[in-house]
Amino acid sequence: MDIARIADALDYVVLGIEKLAALSTVLKRFDNLDPQHPIRDFTMRYNINLMECPDVEEMRFEIGLGITMAKLEQNDIPGVDKDCVRKFLETGFVLEKRDLEAMKAIHDAGGDPAKYLEKIIETQKRPTVSGSLNTRTLSKNIMEQAQEIRDTVAELLKAPKITGDINIDRIDALIQDLNALKLRLGVTPPSETTPAAIAGCQSDRTPRKLVTERRSPLATRLGGFVQGATNARSYIIPDDQADTGFPFTAPGNAPQRSVDLCQTTGLQ
Repeated sequence: MDIARIADALDYVVLGIEKLAALSTVLKRFDNLDPQHPIRDFTMRYNINLMECPDVEEMRFEIGLGITMAKLEQNDIPGVDKDCVRKFLETGFVLEKRDLEAMKAIHDAGGDPAKYLEKIIETQKRPTVSGSLNTRTLSKNIMEQAQEIRDTVAELLKAPKITGDINIDRIDALIQDLNALKLRLGVTPPSETTPAAIAGCQSDRTPRKLVTERRSPLATRLGGFVQGATNARSYIIPDDQADTGFPFTAPGNAPQRSVDLCQTTGLQ
């Protein structure tokens, strides 16, 4: 929208060509302003009362404040109040494209875009462009990496047998970090009572594969399960049966006793 096409531009000529030109760029992105009084409608939209301004410079500042608020709205950056923007402009800074990109990235990552302006107000220094865009880059990278991890896990789950070293502690640490990220994004991780959490708690246990399980009177007495057929020579006694006096072995982190039935019963 050119200045000449703003229906009520002459009513606000005191603002000067520079402000009217900046205002025209913002106005053309609104489709619900009064076509006969777009500037007046704009000032009402952002609660700008030019009549209360003591001088022209103050009027231009207030219009600049409204333009900045409009840019935030048009770039889908919520949560930044007018007072924060006012303080930002009073420091002498002008909201630029790099600021909008940084604040948009912060919002998309679940952060508070107002903190970006507050940091500038506090330090009187604008972050570098690379630092501003870093959050957006990281957000994109983690989405790609998350998909890669899901694909890898899916392949492992399909495999008939998993070989190689897999550090359970690192998996637990990754789960904790991802839950912290979900909290930062405003999503509550599953509680300890949910199936997902229960599965996570069980993941650090040493898996045991029993071909068949069959109770025998002796196994029942000793609290264990006979592995294989009835003539099996050994079975596992849980650690809570440790007072039986048998020698024991503890593979992994699962304490247990390995008992030879032939030795304990005299069977051959």
